[in-house]
Amino acid sequence: MSNLRNYWDSLSSEADAVSVEESLDKVLTTIERRRRARILPPALLALAVLITAGVITIRPSTGPELIQCYVPNGQQRQLTLPDGTLVSLGAGSSVVYPEKFGCGNRSVIFSGEAIFEVAKDARHPFVVRTPCFEVEVLGTVFDISAWPELGQGSVVLSEGSVRIRHQGTETTLVPGQKADISRGGSVGISNVNPSDYMSWNRGGYVLERAGIDDIIRLLERTYGVEVRCSYSEKFRTVCITARSETERPIREFLTLLAELIPGMKYEITDETIYIY
Repeated sequence: MSNLRNYWDSLSSEADAVSVEESLDKVLTTIERRRRARILPPALLALAVLITAGVITIRPSTGPELIQCYVPNGQQRQLTLPDGTLVSLGAGSSVVYPEKFGCGNRSVIFSGEAIFEVAKDARHPFVVRTPCFEVEVLGTVFDISAWPELGQGSVVLSEGSVRIRHQGTETTLVPGQKADISRGGSVGISNVNPSDYMSWNRGGYVLERAGIDDIIRLLERTYGVEVRCSYSEKFRTVCITARSETERPIREFLTLLAELIPGMKYEITDETIYIY
C-alpha cells in the first residue's frame, strides 16, 4: 500500500490538499501495519481512526475525510462512493476515497480487482489510480485488475469508454476490449467477452495461461486459505487456461487442477492447502 501514496492527486483546493495528503499518509501507514500485525498501533487510537469490517476512516482537522475499504481474502464487498459510483471489490482488494469529492476530478486509489459502475458526470471525470497505470472515465462499467506486487494489470470494458494512461501513453478502449498492461510498459489490446472477466463477482474465475504462482494466488484470495506448495519439477511448466461462470467448492476446484496437472496431489488441513 505504501507505494500508492504517489498516485493521489489533490481533491479540491490547495488548502484541502494538505490535510488530505496528511490523512492519506496516516491511512496507508495504518493499513501497512495492520496487514503485518493485524492489530492497530496504540498511538493511532488517539487520532480518531475508525476501523469496522475492513473500513478505516481518518478525520483530519480540516478538509475531507479519507476512507479506506479493504476486503480480506475469501470475501467480497460492495460499496457506493459519494458520487453514486458502485464498486464491487474482490478478495484482497482495497480502495481509498474521500468522504466528499472536490470540484475537480473524482479520484480514488485502488489495488486488487474490482468492477466499477461509474456515475455519469461529464464535468467531473472519474479517475482510478493504481501503482501501474490510471483509468479515466465519465460514466461506464469496467473491470480492473491491478496488483502492486505483480507490477502489471488489466482493464476490461463492458459499457461506455475508458482512457488508460501509462508511462506517458494513452489508450482508449471500446466495449468488449481488454487492455493488458505489462510490467515492461507495453499495452496489449484484445477482444473478449466482458462477462467472463466479471464472473468473479458471482464466484467464478478466469485463468489465462496461468502458472502455479497464479493458481496459488487465486486459491488464497478466493477461498481465504493458505497454500503451501512443494514447487517440484511437475509444476515448472504449468500453463493452464480455464474459466468458470459460477462458484466451485474448493475441493472441486482442486480436483480439476489435479486432472489438468499430471501427478499433482493435494491435502486440506483446516485453512491450509498442501500441494505436492
